[in-house]
Amino acid sequence: MVAPLNYQDENSVDMAAAEVREIVERAGAGLCAWDDLTIHMRELFPDSFWWIINQSRRRTQVNFFSHSGLPEKMVDEYFDHYFAINPWNPSWETRLPGHIAVSERDDPIRLQARTEYYGGWLSQLGGVDAAAGMKLGSTQDDVCFMGMHYPLGKDRLYAPSVARILDGMLGIFNRAVDMNARLAAMGEKTASASALVNRAPDLGVVVTNELKLIEANDEALRSFAHAGPLQEIAGIVRLRTHQAETWLRKATLQLARRQPLTEDRHFFFYKDRTWIMTVTSVLDNPGVGGSALFPARPLFL
Repeated sequence: MVAPLNYQDENSVDMAAAEVREIVERAGAGLCAWDDLTIHMRELFPDSFWWIINQSRRRTQVNFFSHSGLPEKMVDEYFDHYFAINPWNPSWETRLPGHIAVSERDDPIRLQARTEYYGGWLSQLGGVDAAAGMKLGSTQDDVCFMGMHYPLGKDRLYAPSVARILDGMLGIFNRAVDMNARLAAMGEKTASASALVNRAPDLGVVVTNELKLIEANDEALRSFAHAGPLQEIAGIVRLRTHQAETWLRKATLQLARRQPLTEDRHFFFYKDRTWIMTVTSVLDNPGVGGSALFPARPLFL
């Protein structure tokens, strides 16, 4: 059990913040789960729910999710649809790491009352119409933030303490995020190089589910340079036919979500030749229950 927090006593809040920093330090080192942090925060602030999320900037998938207080049905609904239309996404995507937002001060939830996000999802939780959160970090591809919802009637009591505790986490989160990013990049590079070794004379590329190019073999590089069936534009792999590119985007997204492929290969015609395209996982997504805030991206060959 967590000792009761006196929200109006700075010493009590600072002691609670020190306990929270210790949990963050342990979770960042892999000594406990991030769920331990969200559970602890919920115990400090009764009648709230908490989450940590890493999602792609294109809002196509959730890479990491830890929560306390959300019914599983609502978690599933959030993954399936609502995370992509969260009205606060633009703020989290553009703010610097460490930015702390308190809804009633910065962007009251009542202003979102007519949105699909509020009407279709958040309102189901019943009366948690205030929120606070902090951006933890971001990369070119994804953004990570921590947040809570709580009853509007507790805003004056909770908001100052929440902001004080979140502010004290930033340095430790920065270290955890930096380490995660370095390990993920190393894993991607090793997996990509290994996957391409035996692909000659085929055209082989390793991409993310958003078709961002990670590695290419010599045949693929020749295709890029000499108007072959594959091209690379601003770091994104493109195909010369719209139908082929549509199939590839759908296939990589299905694999990223651990869904079976609708079709395991695709045939297309380009420059008097029929080409056969296949896709397979190179580096699997550990799923939203993994331990890294910034997990290695799922990669595809």
